[in-house]
Amino acid sequence: MNRKRVVEIDFAKLSDGSLVEMIEDPADATKTLLAVYDDHSVHYTDTRTDIDDIVPLSTHPQMP
Repeated sequence: MNRKRVVEIDFAKLSDGSLVEMIEDPADATKTLLAVYDDHSVHYTDTRTDIDDIVPLSTHPQMP
């Protein structure tokens, strides 16, 4: 069984050529979103599925 990894990023170029960048959610400054640029357009999401599940870097460090 192939399991996807969860990968936290601040910026990445994905295998399909799209660019993904972490941004602050304009509706809630305590949250982040991914801005995804592909096919000459930008859309916003909280998760991007490629080979792995791409998510924004955590803005809240986890306690040890």
